[in-house]
Amino acid sequence: MSGYKKISFKGIIHRRIIINYQNRIRKWGFLKIIGVVLLIMSGLIYTLERGYTMLSTSIVKAGFFAGEMTGEIPDVKISTFFDNLFVPLFFVLGISILIYSFLKKHKS
Repeated sequence: MSGYKKISFKGIIHRRIIINYQNRIRKWGFLKIIGVVLLIMSGLIYTLERGYTMLSTSIVKAGFFAGEMTGEIPDVKISTFFDNLFVPLFFVLGISILIYSFLKKHKS
């Protein structure tokens, strides 16, 4: 009985999970995954940047109204889609990589 190896079920499950993810990546395609990640990053950067500018705008307006200042209400510009270079760049790259990966699959 000493010739038998002790089998770790944790190791087997871990190997199966890794093989399962490797098969999913091969099946779905590396380019499709990169395209989706770029699109998600584009949306995440845009959302965070817009949220931060809205927060800073609110702080400036609250300071104006609390200080009994006279004059015009400050108009702080909220960021748009093209203010950050990475947002449109990641979006266009993500869409183009996704289109290329789908066209590549159908041609071959």
